[in-house]
Amino acid sequence: MQEMDLLFLANRAKEIFTLYFNRFLVFFANKVIPLSLSDALARLVGFLVLALIARRFGTEEIGLYNLGIVVAAYAISLSDLGTSQIGVRLVAGGHADREVVYTLSCRRLVLLSFALIFTVTYSYVQGAIGTVGPLFLAFPLSAIFAAFSHDWLFWGRERYWEMTFFGGIRALTFLVGALLAFLLQGSIGAIALAYIVSYGTSMFWSWRRSRISSFGVFTTTTITTTKVLVIKEFAWLNMLPLSLAIIVNQLFHTGDILLLGVMSNEHQLGIYSMASRPLFVLFSIFYIGTTSVYPWLARKDKERTLKKKHSMMLVWGAGLMGLAFGAALYPLAGILLKFIFGDTNVSSEIISVFHIRLWTLPFEFMLSTYGIFFNATGRNRALLIGSTFGALTNLMGNIFLIPYSGAKGAAFVSIISYFVSILTFFIMTNLSLNDGEHERKN
Repeated sequence: MQEMDLLFLANRAKEIFTLYFNRFLVFFANKVIPLSLSDALARLVGFLVLALIARRFGTEEIGLYNLGIVVAAYAISLSDLGTSQIGVRLVAGGHADREVVYTLSCRRLVLLSFALIFTVTYSYVQGAIGTVGPLFLAFPLSAIFAAFSHDWLFWGRERYWEMTFFGGIRALTFLVGALLAFLLQGSIGAIALAYIVSYGTSMFWSWRRSRISSFGVFTTTTITTTKVLVIKEFAWLNMLPLSLAIIVNQLFHTGDILLLGVMSNEHQLGIYSMASRPLFVLFSIFYIGTTSVYPWLARKDKERTLKKKHSMMLVWGAGLMGLAFGAALYPLAGILLKFIFGDTNVSSEIISVFHIRLWTLPFEFMLSTYGIFFNATGRNRALLIGSTFGALTNLMGNIFLIPYSGAKGAAFVSIISYFVSILTFFIMTNLSLNDGEHERKN
C-alpha cells in the first residue's frame, strides 16, 4: 500500500512538472525568444562595430564611441520618460484608441526638447573639459526618431515577433551603415550617422505596420472611458514619479560612464567600456526577455491577484541566473575579451576590471526584474525610491573614487550601489505586497 502511494505521488509530481515545464516552453518560445532575438541581434551588431573600432582605432576611440552611445541612450530615455510604459498599460487593458496615440505623441514632442537640451549641455561640458564634445551631438539625434516610434503598440498587444522585425531592421541598417563607414575610411562621426538612420528606418516600419494593423481603430471600451483614462494616466503629476524614476535609474546604471567622460581621460574610459560592454550586452538581452512578463504582471495587478511570492520567484530566479552566467564567464574573461577586441588591445587592467564587473551580474538581473515588476504594476514611487538610493550611492562613490582609481574605482562602486538598490527594493516590495492581500501603493 505504501509503495502504491509513493508511486502515485511520483506520477503526480511528474504530471505537475510536465505541465509547468510545457507552459514555460510555450511562454519562452512565444514571448521571450521574439523579444530577445531583435535585441540580441542589435547587441551583436554593436559588438561587431565595437570590435572593428578597437582593431582599427584603439582603446581611446572605444571609450568615445561608448560615451556617444550612452549620451544617446539618455536622450532617448528623456524623450520617453515612461510614456511607453503607460501606453502599454492602456493597450494591454483594451484601449488602443487614437486618443492614446495622439496624447502620447504630444507628450513625447514636449519631452524631446528636454532631451536635446541635456545633449547640448553635456556636450558643452565634456567638450570644455575633454576634447570631443561636438561628437555627441550626432548620436543623440536618434532620439527624434525613437520618440515617434509606435513599437509600444505592439508591445501592449504582445505581438513580439513584429517588435523583433523592427529591432532587426534597425540592427541591420546600422550594420550596413557602419561597414560602409569603415570601407570608406570614415570616422566615428560616420558611424553616428548610420546610428541615426537605423532609428529612422525602424520608426518608419513601426508606423507602416501600425497603420496596416488598424491599431488606431480597435477599442474594447467606450470613447468616453478611454479619454478619462488617457487624461488620468498622462497627467504630468501622475507621470512625475515614473519619469523621475527613469531618469534616476538611467543615472544609476550609466552615470559612471558620464562621470568618467568628464573626470577621467579617454584611456580610462576605454578600459571601462571594453570591460563593461560585453556584460551590458548580456544584461540587455536578459532585460528585453523580462519585458515579456510586463503585460502578464499588469493583468495580475488589475485583477488584484498579484502576491509577494510572484515577485520573489521572479527576482530570485533572475539572481541565480546572473550568478550562473558570472561563474561561467569568470575563467573565460581573457579569452572572451581578446576574441572581441584583439590580443594587442586587451591588457591585464581590462581583464581585472571585467572580473570586478562580473560580480554585478546577479544584482543587475535582479534589479531588472524588480524594475519590470514596479513598472507593470504602477508602483512608481517605490521604483523611484529604490533607484534614488542606488543612484546616489553610485554618483557619490564615483565622484570620490574615479579621480584616484579610474575604471577600477567605478567598477567597485557599481557593486556597492547595486546592493544598496536591491536592499531598498526588497523592503519596498514587502511593504507594498503581502500574500493573501493585494495592496497597491503608488
